[in-house]
Amino acid sequence: MYGQGQAKVAILVVLIIVAGVGGYFAGSSSAPPRTVTQTVTQTAGAPGTTLTVTQTVTRTTVQTVTQTVTTTAAPTQQVIKWRMPTHAPPADPLTKTAQHFAELVKNASNGRLVIEVYSSGELFPVGQTLDMVSRGAVEIAVTYIAYWVAEDPVFALFSSRPGPLSKPDEVVYYFNSVRDILSKRLETRGVQLIGMLNINPPETVMSSKKPLTSLSDFRGFVIRSIGLSGEFYAALGARPMTMPGPELYQALQLGTIDGAEWGGWLDNYFLGLHEVVKYILEPVAGCSIHADAHVDGIVIVNPSAWRSLPEDLRQVVLTSLKGAFADSIMIDYYANMLAKQEFVKRGITINPIPREDCAKVKEIGISLIVSQAKKSADAVEYAKRLIKVYNDLGYSDWASDLEKALKSGGLI
Repeated sequence: MYGQGQAKVAILVVLIIVAGVGGYFAGSSSAPPRTVTQTVTQTAGAPGTTLTVTQTVTRTTVQTVTQTVTTTAAPTQQVIKWRMPTHAPPADPLTKTAQHFAELVKNASNGRLVIEVYSSGELFPVGQTLDMVSRGAVEIAVTYIAYWVAEDPVFALFSSRPGPLSKPDEVVYYFNSVRDILSKRLETRGVQLIGMLNINPPETVMSSKKPLTSLSDFRGFVIRSIGLSGEFYAALGARPMTMPGPELYQALQLGTIDGAEWGGWLDNYFLGLHEVVKYILEPVAGCSIHADAHVDGIVIVNPSAWRSLPEDLRQVVLTSLKGAFADSIMIDYYANMLAKQEFVKRGITINPIPREDCAKVKEIGISLIVSQAKKSADAVEYAKRLIKVYNDLGYSDWASDLEKALKSGGLI
């Protein structure tokens, strides 16, 4: 396309100078016919470009000949198209953020890279995402690593689990502290981590049809959960089951489940859960219900597809990813407050988790970390990084108890 990477076109200009043209060669009306051939290199422009060619002729003068030629435009640069599935429903904030990211990429690349976004299950089941990206069936994906907790203890530790983190900046620090370990484990699955697109907000809530006032209310509770969060609820006597987000509304409506964990207020609102639940149990600062603030949208790519992108487009993707992530933090913060008001307007009972239950949350949370750390050297290193993260962020009680538990288990 014009204006970007203009190609140079060699134009062969053949000027036939015919003897007898008055004044062509000063002082000689009988000069023999002469053919002058000149190659002109010009940057391709619009058809009908006027070229001024100066040719020095052996005799007594220099003749300037203006020749109009039709140039052939450089071929339009190929548009690269990628497909990007997500693990969220169409109306979910994460899917909207993915679409925003794709728009940023398109604009920043001047349309050279177009990423088509697909919501959960449109292309294939969410559980096949790692395999599909590895095989190159899709080039890029936003996914939640908790779907593969049974396959790698590092994936389990990176997914939702009890913890003290509650602020976006804490999650960013945490992500950067363990990113190399997560990248290493993802590489064994044939995919490459390039960043994060979304984090679960501080207000990770539990939506329920039954009254919830404390952790003791979960005994016998049938709950939608995933990853180590499910093990957390099992330790409380609940019966966790995995279920895709789009199915939660009907499952709660029909009584298939008693409650569901699906992110924060905004996530629950877009699923319509405010229409079918009556109670909410919410966290308090430094004490989660089933999961502290965490990354629930990592971005992975097929390594070959990534390497095949020109360097400038790779930078466009990375820069756009950072921009979309920053925008999501700001938008989700205010949108979550507005979404919570919709639950309040519905008359839904909202209870904070009792402070006296926080010790139980920490006890179970640390036991889950230790159980995963026992499974691999990378998981041990991950747990050690968590000690530093907790200390650095001011959660010294979590750091101290985790360190003691790892030492007691002979892991450090």
